[in-house]
Amino acid sequence: MRSDTRSLTFEQTIPVPPAAVYRAYTNSSALREWLADVATTATQPGGRIYLAWNDGYYVAGSFTRLEPGKEAAFTWYGRGEPGPSAVRVTLTPEGENSTHVVVRHEGLGVSESLSTALGAHRAGDTVDVTFYRGSAKRTVPMTLSGRPVPELPVSLAELAVAVRERYEQIEAELDEFFAGVDEAAAFHKPGLEEWSAAEVVAHFIHGERYQNQWLAELADGHEGWHDDWGGNVHAQVAATVAAYPSVVALLDELKRHHVEMVAFIKNLPADFAERKGSYWRLAYNLLEEPFHHEAHLEQMRAAIAQASAMKAAS
Repeated sequence: MRSDTRSLTFEQTIPVPPAAVYRAYTNSSALREWLADVATTATQPGGRIYLAWNDGYYVAGSFTRLEPGKEAAFTWYGRGEPGPSAVRVTLTPEGENSTHVVVRHEGLGVSESLSTALGAHRAGDTVDVTFYRGSAKRTVPMTLSGRPVPELPVSLAELAVAVRERYEQIEAELDEFFAGVDEAAAFHKPGLEEWSAAEVVAHFIHGERYQNQWLAELADGHEGWHDDWGGNVHAQVAATVAAYPSVVALLDELKRHHVEMVAFIKNLPADFAERKGSYWRLAYNLLEEPFHHEAHLEQMRAAIAQASAMKAAS
């Protein structure tokens, strides 16, 4: 260690068993759920731990000690830091389902930014905020609020029911939308790079395919990562429409994917719901307000309206 270093120690008792805390520090999916935007790990002595954040900061290291449910230690070398440091996490069970966690970070350099980080606050704290209104300087107390957490089903069985209800709503809207719409209008493209109403349904099918693959990765605890999203691939949409060349065929395929996702949720192992971060991400993702669906419905209405107008004018 360098001579001009310092160490930080944090302690807290958390109402979850040691195995869950150990996973939070060693599993890549779990690390993404609370610590970093990107995480990859090879959970073995000498294996990698790589963390990155969307603001450009990243950390590379390797595991130096792993004792499941008891201890995890790894090196830490962050972007712009003068040298590597070391993190050690020790876990002590307290009662039946709680863990006393001690995190010690050694070999840290001394800087103003570190002092600033030590002054961080938590939700519920009251801080003084100084601001100017015109030329007058004012200071008022402000209580920091927590991040709003939506109410979600508490079990996999309840989640499956809620997702099925959401799907039934979407299916009913699509069935109503296409009632009385002929195939020519449904497959009318407003422009070369614009989708027809039928092609939007193909896009919905792709979304369900991605959801299914993502859930498989989430359940396994090893998610893939992409540097960016390159946009929708029109060739893929065209291929799906070619495979299901009618509105009925497209809607039936979409509904089959809905059935499959609900069955997937029902068949997840019980311990998946105990991984609170993963369970919350799944439930939130599947039950958030259907802004994506509604936006595309507007797109579909516009395509059908143009088809009707062109037919009336011909």
